[in-house]
Amino acid sequence: MLLKMIDLSLMAEHLPVHKAELDKLASYICTIQNPEIKKAATEQ
Repeated sequence: MLLKMIDLSLMAEHLPVHKAELDKLASYICTIQNPEIKKAATEQ
């Protein structure tokens, strides 16, 4: 059971990294000028 607790701890510590990357992606999508590329980016 100790391993599962460690796994959850690592996941919780790593979550802000993903949040920061998603925020950067969202700001990048806002700067896209080409409507076709913007549509493709937002559909992902």
